[in-house]
Order: sequence, then structure tokens, then C-alpha cells
Amino acid sequence: MPAKILVADDDEKFRTVVETGLKGDYEVLSAADGQIGVQLATKHLPQVILVDVIMPQLAGIEMLRALQSDMDTRAIPCIVMSASHATPATQDLFAQESNFFAFIAKPFQIPDLKLKIEAALAAAPK
Repeated sequence: MPAKILVADDDEKFRTVVETGLKGDYEVLSAADGQIGVQLATKHLPQVILVDVIMPQLAGIEMLRALQSDMDTRAIPCIVMSASHATPATQDLFAQESNFFAFIAKPFQIPDLKLKIEAALAAAPK
């Protein structure tokens, strides 16, 4: 059974590109904002969550913190994605969160994203 990956990003075109690139290797769930992302994570318990930094409803950092507050989702590794906020300060902010796994700057190549996902899956508690 393929690993379940949740993509939380408010850019529909970007989500579609990522979903298309990951389908076949993973079961992909999609959320247009952080609040929907938390709801889907709670319901479907994905193995890895891809989180955009800036989203409506709940921003990326708020989404990570909301996931940490739930026993069922607190250990899910999150890969944070950003184009405009791919700065050391942003990375440092996210790195303080226990469910943060990695940061990837947009635009990225799907094979590079898959490598980060595979590393997160390998490092995740079983």
C-alpha cells in the first residue's frame, strides 16, 4: 500500500503539479488551506505532510502547531515549502517545531521532493 501524502498549499496550479508528480508512487490528498489540511490530516493520518508557508485560514507554522496539539497527528513529519519565504529566518522558525522534518524551496523538481519524502518516511516513528 503506497504511503499517504497530504499536500497543503493554496496555489491550485502548484498543488496539481505536485499531485500529478506524486501520484503512482503515493496516495495523495490535497488541501487548499491550512485549516482544511489539519482536518484532512486528522481524518486520514497521512505519513508525510507537505505544508506551504503562507496559506489562508491557517498559515504553515499555525498548521504545524495545530497538528502537534493532536496525539494522532503530532508525530507526522512535515516538509515545509516556500518560494517567497525561503529564508534562513523562516527555516529557523519552522525548525523549532517538533514535527518539522525538512524545508524545500520552490520551485523544485519532483525527484528532489520524492527524495525528501522518502527520507521523512524512513525517519518517521513506526
